[in-house]
Amino acid sequence: RKSIIVLKVLREEREMARLNAIQREAREACAQRIAAEKRLYDLQNAFTSQEEQLRNAASRIDSLKTQLDLLYRRRLSAMNAARVQQKRLNAQNAQNRSLKVW
Repeated sequence: RKSIIVLKVLREEREMARLNAIQREAREACAQRIAAEKRLYDLQNAFTSQEEQLRNAASRIDSLKTQLDLLYRRRLSAMNAARVQQKRLNAQNAQNRSLKVW
């Protein structure tokens, strides 16, 4: 009878040790999950920040392209106006030379 009680106690102690080990593993898994969630949160924040920076850079590029296109158009317009003016001056000079010959 005493040996049966001792066996039951030993069995219960083994079961307690097993349950304690399971509980410890569960705590470790929970701590790992919390750490992984924190890493994920940090990565999501970094991604959001970089995504915003990328959007801002793309917007700035579009703005600069628009400004560059405008500058090219103005330059082309100025070059065309200068050509027209040069043609007028050349024509006027040619006319003045022809008048001097007579």
